[in-house]
Amino acid sequence: MNISQRQEKILEKLSLNQQPSTAGQLSKELGVSSKTVRNDIQQLNQLSDQPMILSKAGTGFYINPENNHRQQMASDKQSTNLTFDLLMRLLDQKACDFYELADEFFISESTLDRMVKELNRLIAKSDQRLIIKRKQNRLLIEGDEAAKRRVFTLFLNQEIETNKLSLDNYSDYFEQIDLAKLTKVVINVHQMEGFFVNDFSTISFILHLAVLLERVSKKSYLNPSQVSLKETKSRQMTLAMVKELETNFEVKIPEEEYAYIYRLYSGSLVSDEDLADKKLK
Repeated sequence: MNISQRQEKILEKLSLNQQPSTAGQLSKELGVSSKTVRNDIQQLNQLSDQPMILSKAGTGFYINPENNHRQQMASDKQSTNLTFDLLMRLLDQKACDFYELADEFFISESTLDRMVKELNRLIAKSDQRLIIKRKQNRLLIEGDEAAKRRVFTLFLNQEIETNKLSLDNYSDYFEQIDLAKLTKVVINVHQMEGFFVNDFSTISFILHLAVLLERVSKKSYLNPSQVSLKETKSRQMTLAMVKELETNFEVKIPEEEYAYIYRLYSGSLVSDEDLADKKLK
């Protein structure tokens, strides 16, 4: 019997929570009834000799501590996904109420505070000005769209280092973009243009394009750029890629976004250089 996506989420949520969760709490997060949650837990506990999930009367459900391997796997995945969800919320909105975020993610205030600090440690390695700030109990990232994409890129680059060459680990990060489809488009364009790079660079490139498409789909655009694309191989590749992306994803890519792709091909963006300051090759 395979574990459903909803059952996977139940395991992940319970693995991350420091306190037991009731069926009612889980049902609110998953958008299903408490009965459905209990049925899912019953099915999960039938998959192995030892139950995956235990319960305590008047308290709720929690992960069986003897199931350490499964617990660690689910906890790591959910922790990363929650961190990503938090980052995306801060990038999409001007400011977010600290306490409302904790309630929405079903985590404690101390857990949210820890997640923010972990993100800030990562961001500060590149630019202290872009760290997440807390003002009057509202969290925000100050900066324009280019700065926000840079923060997104920092997170993805760390994930690339952690997850190596598996794109499957990033599928949950993008609401609007099918990474498998995007991968095929990128590989096809590169083959047609006779452009070859190693696997690591290809995955990094695909994820950067996914960031672009995700942001554009949310009407978040880079500021208009006066930089012209020089008549180089990078320009040729950029125009070919834009054409295929617009065709396959039914999206209109504004011209100000062309420079983002151009910088990818010229090698100046993958290395985390500032979008606004890097001189095009």
